[in-house]
Amino acid sequence: MVPSRFLADKNGETPFEKRRGRLCGIKTEKFGELVWYKELRSKTEAQNMMEAMWEEGLWLGHTKNSNEVLIGTRGGVVRAFAVRKKPV
Repeated sequence: MVPSRFLADKNGETPFEKRRGRLCGIKTEKFGELVWYKELRSKTEAQNMMEAMWEEGLWLGHTKNSNEVLIGTRGGVVRAFAVRKKPV
């Protein structure tokens, strides 16, 4: 993701700009930074409204073909749809 969206060539354009005709406006964090996230769940999973929605994990990056975020947790890697930086 990083080379295709943020690494510019000698003309000053990234591969993303050449393909889409615009800058990549996706927000990123530092690799391994502690963040809060909301896990991406399937529509068939029943949601427990009493369960905490924001959870803590490590930023690992974006998925290749979408804007989903990969978050590292103690239980493994999960996909997330919303991420917030933790205050210092």
